[in-house]
Amino acid sequence: MSPVSGESLQLAYVEKDALLLNEEAFKRCFLREDVKDGPVCLISIIGEERKGKSFLLNYLLRRLCHQECNDKGWMGKSNEVLKGFEYRPGIHTITKGVFIWSEPFLIDAERGKMAVFLVDTEGCDGHERSKGLSVQLSALSMLLSSYMIFNVASKINRTDLEYLEMFLDMAEKVGEVLDLDPVQHLDILVRDWECSENYGKDSGKEYLLETEKKIQNLDSKYCRCLLKQLSKCECFLLPNPGESIRKSTTGCWKDMREDFRNSLDDYLSSVLRSLPTGARTDNRGSVVSGLQVFERMQLFTKTIETYSQDITTPLQMVNAIQAMKLREKIRKDFQSFLHFSEVNVDDDDDISEILKTSPMSMRNRLETKANELKGEFNQQLELGEEQREREVTELDYLLKEMIDKFCTAYTREFHRAICILRDRLLQEFKGFIEQQEVNVDDDDDISEILKTSPMSMRNRLETKANELKGEFNQQLELGEEQKEREVTELDNLLKEMIDKFCTAYTREFHRAICILRDRLLQEFKGFIEQQEVNVDDDDDISEILKTSPMSMRNRLETKANELKGEFNQQLELGEEQREREVTELDNLLKELIDKFHTREFHRAICILRDRLLQEFKGFIEQQEHDSDGLFKCVKTRPSQMRKLLEVKEKELIEKFGNSVRGRLEERERAMDKLQSRLHREKEIFCRKHSNNFTKGVITLGTGAIGAVGGLVAASVLVPGTAVAVVVEGAGAALGLGTRSGVCMVLAAVGAGAGVWAGLRARVNTVMKRA
Repeated sequence: MSPVSGESLQLAYVEKDALLLNEEAFKRCFLREDVKDGPVCLISIIGEERKGKSFLLNYLLRRLCHQECNDKGWMGKSNEVLKGFEYRPGIHTITKGVFIWSEPFLIDAERGKMAVFLVDTEGCDGHERSKGLSVQLSALSMLLSSYMIFNVASKINRTDLEYLEMFLDMAEKVGEVLDLDPVQHLDILVRDWECSENYGKDSGKEYLLETEKKIQNLDSKYCRCLLKQLSKCECFLLPNPGESIRKSTTGCWKDMREDFRNSLDDYLSSVLRSLPTGARTDNRGSVVSGLQVFERMQLFTKTIETYSQDITTPLQMVNAIQAMKLREKIRKDFQSFLHFSEVNVDDDDDISEILKTSPMSMRNRLETKANELKGEFNQQLELGEEQREREVTELDYLLKEMIDKFCTAYTREFHRAICILRDRLLQEFKGFIEQQEVNVDDDDDISEILKTSPMSMRNRLETKANELKGEFNQQLELGEEQKEREVTELDNLLKEMIDKFCTAYTREFHRAICILRDRLLQEFKGFIEQQEVNVDDDDDISEILKTSPMSMRNRLETKANELKGEFNQQLELGEEQREREVTELDNLLKELIDKFHTREFHRAICILRDRLLQEFKGFIEQQEHDSDGLFKCVKTRPSQMRKLLEVKEKELIEKFGNSVRGRLEERERAMDKLQSRLHREKEIFCRKHSNNFTKGVITLGTGAIGAVGGLVAASVLVPGTAVAVVVEGAGAALGLGTRSGVCMVLAAVGAGAGVWAGLRARVNTVMKRA
């Protein structure tokens, strides 16, 4: 069997004959995360002391620990010691006060997981304490239960019925005050039943019907309440457990009589089956959470502590509850009066209404109403003089607390009404300011803003602000000192708005000047665009090169001076500021002038230079094409090719010089740059041509040697006809046409044998040079 987790916590205890609440224990149980927001079920047992209430709760505790068991296996081993709430056999009571098992049992209920707590109470007829405390403890136990078990010994007697009916009636009244269903489920458990050998629920039902008939003959004012509850409750009969278990200190079930063990299993299993519908509810049937149980029990215990010394009978308990209800009614009446005195400062009428009543006047009005209610409360209380005085004092404290809270809020709203009035005047001033605003992007507004200097605008706003301050001063129904303080605050806010607007206005004023200046600059940019040319066009290049940077600068400066004169005439400013603005425009115009023509002029020079360089490259490509091939390559000597390129180079440089105008120094620098690039292209090609020429000569010499050798051999070995064929073969070997090859070979033959040696020496010399 798994061990039982948790411990017994004392919720209520008696100290100096007064019932006190252990708030920390309540918090530990009902404010834990898995309990405070969900439904709770509270199982408690009431009845005479020393009748086995704690013993029964401990077996119920064991049953809850083994909810899954469908047989008697939940009882554990026969010799297993019973644990849980403290108990022992004997005549002396063990339970003192109200206890709760610290760990709840989470079960599936109608509305999700529900926390089940077990509550153990001291016997209702304890001899070691006053009857008043017994009444209070029993009432608290009933409030701490949604599943009540009334433990009765042997049979239900008249004393049991009186005890039950008294507290059922009391529970209804307490439940009404605390908005709790007073009795949700009631079981009457008759222990040690010996009137018959029939036990359990069915026999209990028959016995309960007989008891109801007897109650109808009782002369008691509680009969109606008792009969109402008995008609809804269930009765269960348990046999005598046997002398062994009565004397046992371990509570082992092996000491029980078998019929008692079977009946105990039946009853506790039936309790387990009934729990899913046993969640604590209020008077409307709504489920009460753990947090709400904590709040209600805290309020109830405070009430018990207040009346503890005065409650000795159920009647006094009822009177105490009625006093609480009356105090609650007075509190609600006063709350309604406070609500009637509230005002909505967002309404124009309420603003004027609240300003008619100062916070001090409102406090006097509330205190008058509080005194009236206290008199009514004093008249309706049916208590002794001492208790009555204490109740009136406590009510007085409560009403004063409500007055303080309301007056704090009223004072806040009173000053908020003043703030709203002030804000409306500020809004009017804001509208006046908006009328002074101008749009500097509009031509008319530019001229308008330039007519009013920032200083003139500030004077206009200050005049309007003084007018609004006077109006505010007239509407305030306050003492002189407070009125002065409020007007000063408004004055500071108006000044802040003036400063903010004038800062922006000054900025816009100068922006208007900037817009005027920008428009003149835009006009100057348009003039500059008219001077621009397309340097990618041959005609535009020649056009731009006709006008030197100096000439263009003179033309632009003339236009700039014209615009500066126009700007100077339109400015309505003092001499110093006007000079500063004109100087700024002059600097901007100069910057545009500096950026314009020089850049385009030099770009045109670059384009012309690139075109001439491209023309020279084309000329070089033509020479390269003409010398392509072995024989063409050797036709033009390197010195001849260089001279040809130098002539073209000179021609292009002269053409460039004739096209560029400007200062001599700039022309020479541009021509030197062109000449340098032409010279580089010339040298690259000349080196390439010289290399090709040398390779051609070497190849030509090698072919000629082979051809001569073949011809000599032919002249010795073959007739004249065959010589022609060999000659043609030699020409082919040289890579020449037939005619050219024949001529060369015949020339070699005519030279005789000396030609062979001379030709060979020459080829070797050329190859060494290569």
